[in-house]
Amino acid sequence: MIAGGSGFIGKTVARVFHQKGWAVIILSRSAKPIHELPFAQVEKWIPEPSEKEFDKATESLSHILIDVDVVINLAG
Repeated sequence: MIAGGSGFIGKTVARVFHQKGWAVIILSRSAKPIHELPFAQVEKWIPEPSEKEFDKATESLSHILIDVDVVINLAG
């Protein structure tokens, strides 16, 4: 999983991992597909959830991380 994978460096890292046969998940503030990375699964992330959104955001992230072997943080 790559947080910040829609950026310049993140896209390059995603391509390298995909070429090596890894499944790529991009954690993004937008759930829209990234046209340069059609192979990537894009998951929406709420960086600072309100109290109302907190449980949903935490549950969503927990569900995504279940099968993740590597996390790369390029966000920011």
